[in-house]
Amino acid sequence: MREIRKIKRLSKAGKTGERRRSLAALFLTLGAATLPSWPGLASAQTSVERGSRAMEVVAKESASCFALLVGVDKYENITPLNYAGSDARAIRETLLKIGFKEENIWMFASDGSRYEQPTKANIERAFKEILAEAGPGATIFVALSGHGFETQDGEAAFCPKGVEVEIVDGAKVVTRETAIVVNDITAALRKDDAKFKLLIVDACRESATAKNAGGATGRPFENIDASGVAFLQSCQTRQLSYEDAEFDGGLFTHYFIEGLNGAADADGDGGVSFLDVCGYVSRKTQERALAVFKSKQTPRVLFDGSDFWLTEPTRTPGGNGATATPLFTEAFQAFSAKDYATAKSKCEASLAASRTAAEKAQARNLLAMIEEAQKPRTGGTPETQTSTPQTPTSSGDWFGPHAAGTAKSLTIQGLEYKFHYCPAGSFTMGSPESESGRDDETQHRVELTNGFWMLETEVTQAMWKSLMGSNPSYFSSSGGGSSKVSGMDTSNFPVENVSWTDCQDFIEKLNSGGYAPSGFQFRLPSEAQWEYACRAGTTTAYFWGSSLNGDKANCDGNYPYGTSTKGRYLVRTTEVGSYDPNRWGLRDMHGNVLEWCEDLYDAKYYEESNNVQNPINVTQGSDRVLRGGGWSSIAEYCRSAKRSAFDPTYRFSYFGFRLALVRSSSSSK
Repeated sequence: MREIRKIKRLSKAGKTGERRRSLAALFLTLGAATLPSWPGLASAQTSVERGSRAMEVVAKESASCFALLVGVDKYENITPLNYAGSDARAIRETLLKIGFKEENIWMFASDGSRYEQPTKANIERAFKEILAEAGPGATIFVALSGHGFETQDGEAAFCPKGVEVEIVDGAKVVTRETAIVVNDITAALRKDDAKFKLLIVDACRESATAKNAGGATGRPFENIDASGVAFLQSCQTRQLSYEDAEFDGGLFTHYFIEGLNGAADADGDGGVSFLDVCGYVSRKTQERALAVFKSKQTPRVLFDGSDFWLTEPTRTPGGNGATATPLFTEAFQAFSAKDYATAKSKCEASLAASRTAAEKAQARNLLAMIEEAQKPRTGGTPETQTSTPQTPTSSGDWFGPHAAGTAKSLTIQGLEYKFHYCPAGSFTMGSPESESGRDDETQHRVELTNGFWMLETEVTQAMWKSLMGSNPSYFSSSGGGSSKVSGMDTSNFPVENVSWTDCQDFIEKLNSGGYAPSGFQFRLPSEAQWEYACRAGTTTAYFWGSSLNGDKANCDGNYPYGTSTKGRYLVRTTEVGSYDPNRWGLRDMHGNVLEWCEDLYDAKYYEESNNVQNPINVTQGSDRVLRGGGWSSIAEYCRSAKRSAFDPTYRFSYFGFRLALVRSSSSSK
């Protein structure tokens, strides 16, 4: 997934074998939170004659079709993206293919000329020109790819190049004067007398809820008045828009383009309507997100009009469309209410009563979603773990005292877990005001009264699989990023695509299995322990100094820190221990994967923990802290003091963890 990065290349659309579902099947792909957003759905459902030419066609009069396409990759004050510009270009090629004229498409991207840069002034100028030129019966299509933030007043805003960011109550917001406010766009479209008005937004990236995580947050645009506009957005509240390395971009735009190019036409009439595309992109995005990222991404649709053709039917349909039978409707309503037992019963009955192949597929899809919703977080039975846990082997006395960096090992399930000792002591946590990029990193003194042990590297895929029986990693032979690691043995790559709660399941197995030395237990490190161990007595931005460009840690070297020289960007994880250790023998504390910590995120708790002993926040906040930056992070986000935070249920290909081994009496659990 794009660590917030935006989307995709043009897909080679064509025959995918997907069969188009009817409007009723769209209910299957839209979550319960979306349903109230369709006040005109009933009328649309009854007024559209599938397979006929009764609906109007957007591109039939191509001279009256206008498009504004924006893709922003490069930002001054926000994490840069990789594929927003290519998204805009891909959509442009598709619009040309379905009948839009080149002179009626305004496109702005970060790699464009001076007058094609995605600045607010350029975008607003083009938008005004389109509104002036588009007369009655025209089509206006707006597609925005980039970051989505909130303004100081909580308004949903798209971030053009040059947007200004402020910190309000410890969270990032953008200034209204420099952002594109979404409701301003919909209000202007609503006043225009164009016939068809489409707004496509793939911009769920960072917002005030992200706690400056340096990654996608999935806070979608809220409180949008899209009446009179066909509005399609990449995800729902508290979800993320994923970037898929297999597509060289994000899921949403990939499937939107694929559907528009014909994949959403499955009844064989050659036509694709707006609701066809909505249904297709929603279903395919959800399926891929669940299968590859083990998480939900549900596109959001707001629409209050009758359906319309994006590409006109050219032949008689196959006649195998699905209809919303009463049993299926009841099943979906129960699913939306999370009454899975009733939903399954009704859906099975609907499947048995289905008369067409499309209706059967519709019911099977819902059954699959019901089963997915009922799965445990990690699931599976360990394949290699015996019913009686093995007794771990260890070397020597773990209590100490020991010199900083002392190494000791445990053997668990035949694998070596090598730990290094971090002695009791005090240090200055946070960054000085002079450190570029600092945010919620107020300096304060912290004392750790007990020494602890830290795993030398992140937990590996081999470690995870030996205990949990499966490998959730994106960069693995069975993961969505398999092409990026083709021919590689990823056993010693970090396990990733794991949530904070997944990590707790792993740790619980270790502790309940008796794998810790007597008097100790495994735990995620506290945020203070993590930074203390990372710094290992240093005070610079990184343990080796104050610059990084991908040479000393696995990150995005295209955006260096403390130097103008660009470096490597692997676009994947790498084997743990590939870079030099710090003074205490710990490796990969910077880059490779962000590492979950035990703490809840709370700026006030952090700022007020001056001269506190053993601080660990387990009461204030809702998101959990991550540290260290990952393979897709810019160098700035890999600093020792950088704080990130996400919902503890989120999983990404750059989320991993390492273990702390602490005295049982010092545990917060």
